[in-house]
Amino acid sequence: MDHTLETSQQKEKLLKTIYTLQLKSITTLQTASPLLNSQRGMGMVTQHQVNQLADKAKSLCGDLDNIKNLLHYCQDDLVQRIPNPTGSRYGGVCGIHCSLDGSIYVTAESAPWVHVLSSTGQTLRSLPCQQTGKESCTFLPEDVTVTRTGMVAVADMMNGAIWVFNPHTSLSKGEWLKIRKVGSPRGIGVDSMGKILVADYAQGEVHRFALDHAFRTLNIHSVPDLQGPRYVSPAPNGGFVVSEECGDVSVFTSSRKLLCSLSSKYGHQFGNPAGVCVDVDGSILVADEQRRTVHLFPEHGSPVCLVSTGLRRPAGLACSSFGHLFVADAGENCVKVFNCPVSSRARWQGESLAIGDGEQQAPMGEGECPALPQARVTARLRLLISQPSRQPHRPALGAGRVSGEQRCRVYRSIRIAAMVLKVFFPSCCSSAESGILIGRWISEQNSAVILAVVHFPFIPVQVKQYLSEVERVTKVSVSVLGSWSNSKQEKEKSLSEFLEDLGTIFSHEPWIQISKEGDSKFWSCSTLQKHSKNSKEEEIILVYYDQRKVMLSHLHPPLATDPKADDASKLSAIFDTVAKSKILFMTDRYDDGPIKLTHWQSDGVEASIIVELMKQASVPACMLLTFLLSVISGICRSRVLKFWPLSFLWSKLSICEQLGHRLQHLQVISSNKKAQNQTQLMRKANIFVSLLIDVALGILLMSWLYRKNRIGHLADTLIPVADHVAEELQDLLQWLMGAPAGLKMNRALDQVLGRFFLYHIHLWISYIHLMSPFIEMILWYVGLSACLGLTVALCILSDIIALLTFHIYCFYVYGARLYCLKIYGLSSLWRLFRGKKWNVLRQRVDSCSYDLDQLFIGTLLFTILLFLLPTTALYYLVFTLLRLLVVIVQGLIHLLVDLIDSLPLYSIILRLCRSYRLAAGVKFRVLEQQDGKPLRLLMQINPLSYGNVVQTYRLPTYSCYPRDSWTSLCKKLFLGELIYPWKHKGEKQD
Repeated sequence: MDHTLETSQQKEKLLKTIYTLQLKSITTLQTASPLLNSQRGMGMVTQHQVNQLADKAKSLCGDLDNIKNLLHYCQDDLVQRIPNPTGSRYGGVCGIHCSLDGSIYVTAESAPWVHVLSSTGQTLRSLPCQQTGKESCTFLPEDVTVTRTGMVAVADMMNGAIWVFNPHTSLSKGEWLKIRKVGSPRGIGVDSMGKILVADYAQGEVHRFALDHAFRTLNIHSVPDLQGPRYVSPAPNGGFVVSEECGDVSVFTSSRKLLCSLSSKYGHQFGNPAGVCVDVDGSILVADEQRRTVHLFPEHGSPVCLVSTGLRRPAGLACSSFGHLFVADAGENCVKVFNCPVSSRARWQGESLAIGDGEQQAPMGEGECPALPQARVTARLRLLISQPSRQPHRPALGAGRVSGEQRCRVYRSIRIAAMVLKVFFPSCCSSAESGILIGRWISEQNSAVILAVVHFPFIPVQVKQYLSEVERVTKVSVSVLGSWSNSKQEKEKSLSEFLEDLGTIFSHEPWIQISKEGDSKFWSCSTLQKHSKNSKEEEIILVYYDQRKVMLSHLHPPLATDPKADDASKLSAIFDTVAKSKILFMTDRYDDGPIKLTHWQSDGVEASIIVELMKQASVPACMLLTFLLSVISGICRSRVLKFWPLSFLWSKLSICEQLGHRLQHLQVISSNKKAQNQTQLMRKANIFVSLLIDVALGILLMSWLYRKNRIGHLADTLIPVADHVAEELQDLLQWLMGAPAGLKMNRALDQVLGRFFLYHIHLWISYIHLMSPFIEMILWYVGLSACLGLTVALCILSDIIALLTFHIYCFYVYGARLYCLKIYGLSSLWRLFRGKKWNVLRQRVDSCSYDLDQLFIGTLLFTILLFLLPTTALYYLVFTLLRLLVVIVQGLIHLLVDLIDSLPLYSIILRLCRSYRLAAGVKFRVLEQQDGKPLRLLMQINPLSYGNVVQTYRLPTYSCYPRDSWTSLCKKLFLGELIYPWKHKGEKQD
């Protein structure tokens, strides 16, 4: 016998023995559970014996876990070496990801490529990391992952951005899209919910967010207070695992709560953890860059060293579902593949393990495999030890049942058996004359969508030519599906027989026959299958639908994670069939052609002519507007505006940002490119309505300002208000220079700070009085800008408030800088007392030995700074409160501006007036249900909720203000760090 085969058989026997011991432990405890009670007459087991039994059971579980892990996993089993596809021109491989189909995605240091490899190492595709378009640039991916939709996402640490490769663009080779700015992204991953995980190295955070169909970030959450996070990997329970440089590996739950750290849970000491990944069993694998090893941390048991030799500098880590471990070795510039066998749970599925002599078997719950997984065995042992007499919980009967009324509101016709035929019939054809039914047959769903009725008389050749022409234009396979008979008009049976004989001319299986039922208001529906050997008649569901509403509506399917997504994808086929047949419905009802049809026909041909004339007239206007916008954009992009003073003002003034934002909106509206889909069309309409309402409100504001000389009154009021604010600040400083609230301050420092700030107030008053003759003229011309929109006027108001309170901002900066300097000086000197120092390279506190002179000078400086801190803190507190008051006022103004810019007004009006245009799904109402007759349903459209309308069609804004958490904001205020309202969140603050 082969040695390898013999070893494998011995290993399987030993694993079976381990599982048998575990099952024996469960059986023994289940048998002894009645004797572990304290009731009299049930046994003589003492509490001490119970504790001994529990300790031995826990020790047994731990030993079995360790033995099982050591038997199951191999060590240093190198299978293959895959060289870096980029070669030695750039750095070594750093990022790696393994998809479900076994494909490997690899990135290298300083290489602008993402290589897609097969499991054997062959290069399938190479994606150049280069942005196309006007702002073309090349970026360097640090790490790579694949989203739930199959798109490649990378972390760009150099530019501080996250990129996603979209292959479904107008470009043949795809396009890279920048979806989010991050401080310094290093690791990237996708969790089990489809959200993207990004490890922000410099900020010490892990960001988690989702992407919608338009590549916009949603539900952004961050996990702060991490020490140099490098790599991040999802966990099966919805959480994630992150490695910290020269630190630890932390495990977080799906709610972003710290579950544990591997060093504290397993007692393992890391050198420099790098790549992390989680296998199918939930075990965590960590690559240690300093110790050059790869360890596996199982859910139960001690850590197992999978790779102990052969690695020079391991970086990224990935494991496949086929039992292989991929390690990106940057030192040798290759990917090393190790054999890491998958879980043996699938191997034991369906296998029955004998207990004892083979006659008695372990009791199993419903749906359990005979060989229980190790985690479940350990959990049952602990549960039986802690609560031996508790009976298993049984759910109450009837839980989760749905009432009949609720069941009618669910789209249930998709999940009917395969023998059921669904016929969707337009309600506008109920009074049509007899003829044939044309529509589309959806074989995958066993459904027929009726679009129109062709009346007599007609020539079959002309009908076929007409259907081929419709199919050529609409790209919908339209055919004759059956016959239509109106019994009120047709009293002879010969016509009914003739309608049935049409099935031989227009051969379709099955042939649908719909006819009027005598005096009933409903219609009978049956099928005829001449060529089928199965004589059993299909069950039929006749669904009436409003053709006009279905054609004009846009179906918003749920997300892929929604359990109703499959139903919505099938329902979209019906909506698409009616929507793509628009050319069929737009014919004039008075048009005499060779074929006479009945279907929904658009009224108001005159209104259509007016719309066409307006479209023709708007073409030269849009061309002129496009030319003017291109000139303005060229001036804005000129080199003159890129010099320091102008570029600084353009980036700091809100009015400049808002004008640039509106300029982009005008370019979108005046573009001659036709909208590719419904989302782009709704975006253009929302922008157009937002601009109209914004300009209308601005003109109303301008008309109000220029009536009754309100500009002059405002200018006359502005100077006294500024003087009053300056006088109040002077009184406040005089109060601080004394004994504020009875506090005894450092008089020398107090006088210096007070006089310094008083001098600035004096300069500010002189500046205001120097500008007072020109205030009215400035306000007069500023008021004219309201014709550009209310948002422009609000942004100018925000900038005016910022200019008028510039002295308060200066006071805040002076106080914050002085306070921050003392805080960081005290913290540094406090570390000196404890023999510590801050390591800038490692970003951590290390031990250090100091001389006696250094300790003496440190003590002297610490004492001076400590006694001067209260005086500085008081000035900092007062001026910070004043600065926060100004920031709050500006924030409210910008919130109003963002609301006007981003609110999808057209979509909201459309949802209010014509709710069926925005469909979230359908609901069915039972019209008639009798035995032996088809079930008749009425399909009604469920409109999209207002919240989903706003979330789906919300316009992007230029808002760049940092969305810090309350904890981060309080931390900055306590440490004296400056809070700039115009700073981008991704920018580094000094």
